[in-house]
Amino acid sequence: MSETTPQQAPAVTPRESSTEVLPAVKAAAQAENAPVISIAGHPRAARLVRRSREAAGLAGFLVAGWMSLGANSIAGTLLRAIVAGLACQVIVWAAAVLLSKHLITAELRSREYALMGAARAQRERAGANPQLAGAPARGNGA
Repeated sequence: MSETTPQQAPAVTPRESSTEVLPAVKAAAQAENAPVISIAGHPRAARLVRRSREAAGLAGFLVAGWMSLGANSIAGTLLRAIVAGLACQVIVWAAAVLLSKHLITAELRSREYALMGAARAQRERAGANPQLAGAPARGNGA
């Protein structure tokens, strides 16, 4: 394995497993001093995932129990209801995690655009030409 400098983030290939990718992403973020944003650390996303799982598990349990109540014994009904509740919980959990990732990304992009707009407005108020604001200054005054 090649050595990396603190400025160079380790390369992550799509074929690596998630257990190998996560430490590489954390190391790259630490090298750049960038915060790592996780779904568990985001208050609205964590709440969305938690409540979705709870509601789906309960709904799956109740619907499956109600539908199989007349056809099976109590033990069979409870078993089917528990399995259906767990299946609904896992499926909805995966969908909620995917949705949360998209919502966090959209929130970050929105914040980025707002900050870029505020910076542009501040440059315009200061009298700087927005087309030349990013260009390096020349030493000869031209």
